Amino acid sequence: MTPEQQQISQLEALYPRLPRFEIVRGRTALVIIDMQYLDAHPDYGLGRKARAMGAFDLVAGYFERVRAATSNIERLLEAARHNGIEVIHVAIAPNTEDMRDCSEVSRMLDLRPPKSSPETAILPELQPKGDEMVLHKITSSAFLSTSLDLILHNMRIDTLVLTGVVTNGCVESTARDARDLGYRVILVTDACAAMTVEAHQNALRHLTRTRGNGRTTDEVVAEMTQSTPNGAVQPLPAMVAGQ
Repeated sequence: MTPEQQQISQLEALYPRLPRFEIVRGRTALVIIDMQYLDAHPDYGLGRKARAMGAFDLVAGYFERVRAATSNIERLLEAARHNGIEVIHVAIAPNTEDMRDCSEVSRMLDLRPPKSSPETAILPELQPKGDEMVLHKITSSAFLSTSLDLILHNMRIDTLVLTGVVTNGCVESTARDARDLGYRVILVTDACAAMTVEAHQNALRHLTRTRGNGRTTDEVVAEMTQSTPNGAVQPLPAMVAGQ
């Protein structure tokens, strides 16, 4: 047994497997996290910084994985739009030019763009359409610095399909907060990306055991197409202490 298989086995022994969360029209939202020029386009933000350092090879693999995730998110968007699934876009975007509303550590690490920066814009392939919401955040979690929880509560949405970047950063922070707030989380495993394959896989290994379900784009698209409208959702079983 490999170390990875051993770790999975230990998790399965400690925690019961979560039930399969159903995708229900009117109760489910597709949440797309930080798919913007800042961290999802090779000519801006992270990519531009790496090129300036003469070290783009360090992030080339990441942007290849982002490109693949973008294609899958496009498919999810189309399925959501055609099947009555709410779409919510989330992007990093401070409220000020000098980013004084962001945390000191974020500013030290140069992780937040100025208010007017083109890096706050969502990738053209994933541009919001019609009345789709766009929430701007200054934190890793989409919940902490936006009204996402209130909005979902008002719309009676209890299931979130999460996608975006990076898997072990803002996606993971959002998934953890979502579970703690009582939402059913479905993480689309091939519609997320991280700086390294290992970081992506490690995050998925834990998130899809104790924070929610892990499913592929193919699975989620099929379920969105077959989703039932406003079905009755059963209460979640009690969580085991220590989760």
